Amino acid sequence: MNDICKDCLLKKYYDAFPADADDKTIADYRAAIIAVLENYADKTAPEAAFILDRKTESFFGIKRDFSEEKKFFNALMLAKENEMLYCALAADDPIKRALQYAIFANYIDFATVKNVNTNTLSALLKDSEKQRFNDKTFFRFKKELSSAEKLIYFTDNCGEIVADKVFIRVIKQLNPDIDVLAVLRGRDIYNDATEKDAFQVGLNKICRITGNGGGAPGTVLSEMPETLAKEITAAHLIIAKGQGNYESLCGCGLNIFYAFTCKCKTFTEKFGVPLYGGVFTAEKAE
Repeated sequence: MNDICKDCLLKKYYDAFPADADDKTIADYRAAIIAVLENYADKTAPEAAFILDRKTESFFGIKRDFSEEKKFFNALMLAKENEMLYCALAADDPIKRALQYAIFANYIDFATVKNVNTNTLSALLKDSEKQRFNDKTFFRFKKELSSAEKLIYFTDNCGEIVADKVFIRVIKQLNPDIDVLAVLRGRDIYNDATEKDAFQVGLNKICRITGNGGGAPGTVLSEMPETLAKEITAAHLIIAKGQGNYESLCGCGLNIFYAFTCKCKTFTEKFGVPLYGGVFTAEKAE
């Protein structure tokens, strides 16, 4: 976790107390938040966020409920599903077009985007066709995808999983025999997608689904249930959506392709793209 991420988490949690909290409790809470950021500096930002969430709950017993936002964006994206699928299948390269939709739907992120705007989302999806990929990375991805027997697909946010659903449907057009396992969050965290969201958008009807056993806004392999860990290790190919999954998985050495939009300074600078620019990159160098 770099200093920019630490500062971002500090700003997010330092004043995350109820209006009726007394001065002593506020002081103790703030000291606890600073201690977490100092003591867990070697953790990834998603792992630290999970610890900070639990700390906030332990002090105040409250946790923001995103259930209404999740229902809204799941329904909003479901209304766009048929159009996205039609456009993807009609494109010269259906895999590329579906991947473009999946990348820019990653904008629906209440953890990093202060005000998720439906007009911005629509514009990003409309303009997603302009997204260009590294030719070598994308060529290798398509080649491996066409022959892969098992695919693990780490999802990220609500609403976004409808675009993931479209992408998986297109993948199955290319490789009808592929076994796809979509891995969702193991518990509620921000507006991240859980199995409940997967059922709401019908993701369970096109592939297998499971929770990852954890509540971090990312994927912590060491906390995976043993049976899931074995499936991940045995998979021929892995797709990981979102910044949180990139942060928590990068460097693990598995055959992962990462897809997301850049929603903070750390990522725009790292990948040299503007805010809400798209990224498709691989764990293994070309």
